[in-house]
Amino acid sequence: MISMSEYLENIYVDFASDINEQTKLCQLKGLNFAAGCLPDYNNLQIQRLYLLRYSFAYGFEYSGIYSEVLARLHNPQKICVASIGCGNFLDYWSLVQSIEKKNLECEVRYVGIDEIDWNYKFDKRDGDELYFKKGNAINFFEENKEFIEAHADDKRWVINVQGIKRGRKQTLPVKLSEVIKHIDDVNTHYSIAFNDSLAYRRQWNEIPEVVKNTLHMSVILADKKGNIVEI
Repeated sequence: MISMSEYLENIYVDFASDINEQTKLCQLKGLNFAAGCLPDYNNLQIQRLYLLRYSFAYGFEYSGIYSEVLARLHNPQKICVASIGCGNFLDYWSLVQSIEKKNLECEVRYVGIDEIDWNYKFDKRDGDELYFKKGNAINFFEENKEFIEAHADDKRWVINVQGIKRGRKQTLPVKLSEVIKHIDDVNTHYSIAFNDSLAYRRQWNEIPEVVKNTLHMSVILADKKGNIVEI
């Protein structure tokens, strides 16, 4: 995976080239957070300046956070991440750095959500899965309260979220039958997300592996401590 130094150097070359072609740099004043202001990240030069200014520091912080997360998960073989406000996938890069520093054999499935389709996204590592969903996460859940859909290249991942609505929670077999009704592509990977429980784990384990593999189906379980596992 690209080093941070090489990554920033590539951005700087593009940034400097664009600067040399301009006579006014007033637009760069827009990168400030005074009085709650938010920069216009749709502006490519603002993006470049932001990444040059903050990528190294945030990358360092994220790496420290993920090192702690990996330790609490007892150095897993696979980890799933949903990143809201993912930007340029910097947190994914930091996660990979933490994994490699620990010499772990750990695959990553990463879903990034952001209103801005940032340039200079980090490329995925071999064996990992990266998906991007453009839009406001809040609006997305209001419009589609049960399904999350993400895309990466020619891959598609659909997650059915259980437990958003109040009331009695459905059993896994019942929820699985509902998801099967929405399957419209044999190449799409489908997941059902539940609160972690022994009952859901037992119900999932009772389903034959050949059925799960045929449907390209998995279950995502999240506990109250924020630990997430895909099985």
